Amino acid sequence: VGRREEACVVEPASATCAEEVQLSAAKALFDVVDSDGSGELSRDEVIGSGFHSLLRHYYGIGEIDELFAASDGSDGGAAGANAAPGARMQRELSFEQFVRAARAIGALSDAETLRLELLRNRDVRDADAAGRRHRHSERFDAMLATFADWTVGGEEGRLLAEVGNERLRAVLGGCFAGARNRQVVSALKILYEDHAPLRMGGDLIFGLMTRVVHGAQRARKAA
Repeated sequence: VGRREEACVVEPASATCAEEVQLSAAKALFDVVDSDGSGELSRDEVIGSGFHSLLRHYYGIGEIDELFAASDGSDGGAAGANAAPGARMQRELSFEQFVRAARAIGALSDAETLRLELLRNRDVRDADAAGRRHRHSERFDAMLATFADWTVGGEEGRLLAEVGNERLRAVLGGCFAGARNRQVVSALKILYEDHAPLRMGGDLIFGLMTRVVHGAQRARKAA
């Protein structure tokens, strides 16, 4: 009996042990979705965590407004959203509102299953992100090694003297200077790995400098 009482610390006092287990599972799910630990769920957290995708897949919650509307205890869906227009303007859900919404749409009893699926999906996303970051890191290192090759045997000086376009020569010289600065290289590598727009820019610059260098080298051989 003592173990049962310890396992079923009930809040509120009228809740049954089964309800307490559901609330405990719901809190664990809530904490997974609450990525910033604020104690409230924003729309961005509900979407970004993948929770909204699960609700759409399993419970037909097409619009996130339906979840927020259901937090007043209505049955969710389009009718629930229409019945609670103020909820559509609501920005965040407290845990109590989250429980009401989950109960209204029929998800409360599935809280532990949903939590485990969210964690599995997050692990997959993290593994994919780590794999992409590794590929980007290797690409950056290869570009850096190419610039190092262009400095061997005084080649850097020859290239800077041979590139006729002043602006392109300045870019090439800046690339050589940056490639020798460990702090600059470290910062650029992080940006290249993590930010697609900057990665695209880096690839464009490297491609342009490759054409400039190869053009200068071909002109030298032809002379």
